[in-house]
Amino acid sequence: MEFIVTSQENLEAIVKNAVQQAIGVLTPKKSEPKKNLSFPEGLAFLNENGYTVSKSQLYKATMADTVPCKHFGRKVVFSPDELMEWAEGKTKRKAENPVAAAVAKSAAKKMEKI
Repeated sequence: MEFIVTSQENLEAIVKNAVQQAIGVLTPKKSEPKKNLSFPEGLAFLNENGYTVSKSQLYKATMADTVPCKHFGRKVVFSPDELMEWAEGKTKRKAENPVAAAVAKSAAKKMEKI
């Protein structure tokens, strides 16, 4: 058994370096977001962001050229930004209830008279 004599500051520095190296090995490096997504990645991207789309729906949209995509040979690639913009443009706000609109309009007219 060997004993090493060191100062408290030196021991703290050694432990700190060992922990930082261990954490660096365990933590995955953050990669930059992809600029182009393959078809399966584009489908997963939409579904992960709350836009439920089936494989066949996305395939039909690419064939009809209604979704922004590029063709690289026989492969289809998507830009994440353009794909998100397209999905957000496809969402619709719920139409206003015509009865509620008529009541609100009537109330506004009555308020003008007061």
